[in-house]
Amino acid sequence: IPLYDEYLSLSELETMYNHILILKGVDYRIFATVIHLIAEIAFKKMCIYHGLKISVTSHNISAPIIHLQKVRPNVSALYQYLVDRNIFVYLQKFPYDDLRFNNKVRVTLPNVDFLDDLTSFALRELRLVEEDYRQQLGI
Repeated sequence: IPLYDEYLSLSELETMYNHILILKGVDYRIFATVIHLIAEIAFKKMCIYHGLKISVTSHNISAPIIHLQKVRPNVSALYQYLVDRNIFVYLQKFPYDDLRFNNKVRVTLPNVDFLDDLTSFALRELRLVEEDYRQQLGI
């Protein structure tokens, strides 16, 4: 079971996020895989904080969202929004490995604005978790 501090820190994730934004309209594959990774780590760190089970080998971010929606109201609202609009399926089927290794991905991919919004949301929510985490540690 990974520890909260074993994953990239919030500041490292925010730095990655700010740097990858320059590729938002230039290279879908690079932008999508990096931005998805940032969101994945943010959601997984939140799961760890709440004592929820995560997979250390899967790049799927739908499972952490499903778990977190039970304990974080903002994630619950996000989850409901995505489900109501039939968008959640894009997260469940996001071809992370295929995008990294295959030039011809044959599934419908979420657009860059959606991925950007999702990752921005994950980082904002992680910031709230980070404040609670640091407060518990007395830092």
